[in-house]
Amino acid sequence: MSPKAKRQVSTVIVNYNSGPFLKEAVLSAFAEGGAKTEVIVVDNASTDDSISLLDDLDLKPQIIRNDKNLGFAKGCNIGAAQAKGNYVLFLNPDCTLHKGCIKKLVGVLEKTTGAAIAGPMLLNPDGSEQPGGRRDIPSPWKTFCMLLHLDALMPDHPRFKNFNHAGRPTPKREIAVDAVSGACMLVRSSALARHGGFDEQYFLHFEDLELCMRMGRSKQLVMFVPGAKCTHTKGQCSVSRPIFVEYHKHNSFVKFMNRGFLNYYPTIFLFLVSVLVYLHFIGISVKYLFSNRKKIQISELWNRI
Repeated sequence: MSPKAKRQVSTVIVNYNSGPFLKEAVLSAFAEGGAKTEVIVVDNASTDDSISLLDDLDLKPQIIRNDKNLGFAKGCNIGAAQAKGNYVLFLNPDCTLHKGCIKKLVGVLEKTTGAAIAGPMLLNPDGSEQPGGRRDIPSPWKTFCMLLHLDALMPDHPRFKNFNHAGRPTPKREIAVDAVSGACMLVRSSALARHGGFDEQYFLHFEDLELCMRMGRSKQLVMFVPGAKCTHTKGQCSVSRPIFVEYHKHNSFVKFMNRGFLNYYPTIFLFLVSVLVYLHFIGISVKYLFSNRKKIQISELWNRI
């Protein structure tokens, strides 16, 4: 395909049983670019009606149907391999883009030398800022502090401060951060190809942080763009299997620490933090099993991550 034929942005949405939220995500992506917009839905063998709900859309996304649930990272890579855009927007199916979101993200990447990733301000459905949209890389030490609630005792101390930036003053313009959320993340296609996409050893969660960390270690910038906004209704794909999702979340975090920080921390400390993380998983699993609620209430730690 000639350069002139390339699209500016391709949107990749990995879906698994997201119900009507998928349709809203697709509509918001098309609303950003109209008929020229490329939207690719990678379906991980959903068993609900989320894909069939797209049949009545005037603008049709490209749909890739996997035979089984391959996980988020692999699903993103499958979609990105088909994308023709100079930029790839990875969008969760429970996200809705606000007007001008993609344009603002693209503008920041085009004018910022060395920038490879841009993320918007993520909002809860009530309009408040959602944790995770701008953050530091969660190092083993910072995680240790959060698990023991040391960050709450000394919230302003640089060694104990929460790695999530939500709650801090909102920047007036775009700013470089360690990481943004894979719920809505615009990535330069050339940088994505250079780094090999998402690490498929992560089935669910932390693949976005790992990609941001790789970009940062190669001196490429990750930008947070407060003027671009996206509403994220968290957890819509995990309601039916909360313990399954929590297991992968915790397991991915242990993998993230042990693979990303092995040369920076003593092995015994990484082991200690890993034990604490798995104990945390056991605790919230027990809470779920003995709760009368249909949906687990994710602990404060993982809300902040």
